[in-house]
Amino acid sequence: MSGRKITQIVLAIEQSEGVGAQVRRSIGQRELKNLDPFLLLDEFKVSKPAGFPDHPHRGFETVTYMLNGSFEHEDFCGHKGTINPGDLQSQVYTHTPMMYLDFTLKNGASHIQPVPKGWTAFIYTLAGYVHVDSIGCTRFLARPLNGTVQQRCESGIIQHAAHLTCLNCVLLISCRGPDKEKKRIEPHHVAILDDGENVQVENKDHEVSRFVLIAGEPINEPVVKHGPFVMNSQEEIAEALEDYRTGKNGFEKAKGWKSKAVSSKKI
Repeated sequence: MSGRKITQIVLAIEQSEGVGAQVRRSIGQRELKNLDPFLLLDEFKVSKPAGFPDHPHRGFETVTYMLNGSFEHEDFCGHKGTINPGDLQSQVYTHTPMMYLDFTLKNGASHIQPVPKGWTAFIYTLAGYVHVDSIGCTRFLARPLNGTVQQRCESGIIQHAAHLTCLNCVLLISCRGPDKEKKRIEPHHVAILDDGENVQVENKDHEVSRFVLIAGEPINEPVVKHGPFVMNSQEEIAEALEDYRTGKNGFEKAKGWKSKAVSSKKI
């Protein structure tokens, strides 16, 4: 089973956005405009009463995952609520298969995470450091002697050995490569992974490492952006702008609507 390796690392630079919000944007900035099927990845901090003013959306799904604190949201269709740490909120449902995983690794901890082959995948570091190994796993047919099998991987070291009682077994041996093969990701960086069947992560530092691993199946469609509208062509962008201006095709309730936060002048 092939392990994924890092192909690109991009720093998410902090900037002001909305009303008093501090945003670190990785996917969506100049160095990484798109990562099919992902359009944008923001890590944001908002102190009360700051937030994001009313704005329209069309053509993409927004997903918010809360790390700390709580956040209120509302839309012109009457949907509203509060999300708390560990909550994941999706405003528009799509049929694109996705994977969202939140990892915390203590010093010396390691993990091998299967990721569907062909999916786009990346790691974003929130705190601490994480090392990514691309050696992968070895699968082989073995006949154990005295119930124990050990196998040394090519250019790697055994991480797990299997104890068996059968005569013919298929083993999956996970290996870690030499340190020079590992890449260290610093906090607030996005690391893009190439294709493969799994990703191997390890915390070799004293500080606790926290990061998210996100993956999704590419949709392979053209992308045209215009502010909060993301479509497949300039013609569709023009239609979206006209629909929003005239309040039709999904924007009927948007015309003249104001959220509670805007109406009360909190943001």
